[in-house]
Amino acid sequence: MTSSTTERPAPQILTGEDSERWFRDRDVRVSSAHRIRLYSDEIIGGSEFRLARIWHSPAELALSTPPGCVLLVLQVEGSLEVTPQHSEHPGPGGATRRLELRDLAILPPATRFSFAATENSARYELTVSIDALPPSTAAALASGGIRRAEPGPMQAVLLSAATEALNQRPQPEDPGFAFLQLALTDIAGGVLFEALRVRSSGRFARPDELRERAEDAILLHAGDPDFSVTDLASVVEISADYLFRVFRTVGVTPAQAIRRRRVTLAHAHLERRAGGSALTRDDIARLSGFRSAEALRRALRGEAAHRSTASDAADIADVAER
Repeated sequence: MTSSTTERPAPQILTGEDSERWFRDRDVRVSSAHRIRLYSDEIIGGSEFRLARIWHSPAELALSTPPGCVLLVLQVEGSLEVTPQHSEHPGPGGATRRLELRDLAILPPATRFSFAATENSARYELTVSIDALPPSTAAALASGGIRRAEPGPMQAVLLSAATEALNQRPQPEDPGFAFLQLALTDIAGGVLFEALRVRSSGRFARPDELRERAEDAILLHAGDPDFSVTDLASVVEISADYLFRVFRTVGVTPAQAIRRRRVTLAHAHLERRAGGSALTRDDIARLSGFRSAEALRRALRGEAAHRSTASDAADIADVAER
């Protein structure tokens, strides 16, 4: 049964030991000597998605980003100093960054950071899986350290969407929650793409840059059943023949790359359904870029046929029949 509005978890206002316990429950260590006042509101969708709005009095905190996840920190009040601990990246990304109003910090996976606020400080935090991001974005984050992004259109969209989502307080058991999680993750991908993407353009790009650009386009458009190899070539601004040559260097065709991305999307939605999502097989097919549940089933069976062990193949085929 879907929760009613009055049953939804309300934002928490905590102080002293209660606020420290809230941080500890989220694997955040508090090193401040004084009592902390805290306002918090959050949406959690499994281990790879979390959206939070946090206000607290001056505090010193230590936390680690989850493995395989990127943390976006958008400052909306006061200031915050973010410092990587024991950084292996002595370059610009390895130094302390001071976030002021509307500054965005991008924190890479599996890295420990300290947050220091000498005044009342408020921020939005969004954790998303790095696997859901454009490949070029994931590659840019692999060097570690903190990335600080200038305000851009996508950042404003993220702030607006996050604010409205937290005001409405949807829960994972709500029928449309999977769509919300997907939408916010896609917006986060747009923010990162906007902040980190630096490329050569058009036909002057190197083949590896063209393939990377094509992979980004596939990630962004594979959910559209009408997206074709011709469309992909148009987005990358090269001919379809040259697109095939670019992908041949990694042993796949453009069509295979698109289909693999659609299968990956389908697996993510199937996992959400196993966790209680109300998505139907037709919903999953449509969201993953397949025209029908039958087309999705054929793709999953095709993937199973290429698995290295019979047990893996049986697992995939079993999922396809559900």
